[in-house]
Amino acid sequence: SRTQTPHHSHAGPLTKTCRTMAPQMAKPYSGQEFKDVSSSGPSAAAKLALFCFFVMTRAVHPTIIDASKAVDPETGKKGFPYSNMTVVLAETVVTLVIAQLMCLV
Repeated sequence: SRTQTPHHSHAGPLTKTCRTMAPQMAKPYSGQEFKDVSSSGPSAAAKLALFCFFVMTRAVHPTIIDASKAVDPETGKKGFPYSNMTVVLAETVVTLVIAQLMCLV
């Protein structure tokens, strides 16, 4: 087996650039790097409203799922009166419609 050793007869321009930039990149984070960036996020009221909406949808979702079930007259058990793929198909159609509306706006 032959061992290969790298040949470094001269330092290329990229190596010189990296050595030049290394001291600049080694500066510790001071917290002042982003002092000029404006905070344009949602307000506290908007965050609270979104959180309340999230909690409400998580709480109401099981009720909606249970209400969509029907009782099978033969077994007496609750089940969905439609195929599982119906939900996937409906979601795909809604996604396509929303995407097309977003493209028009």
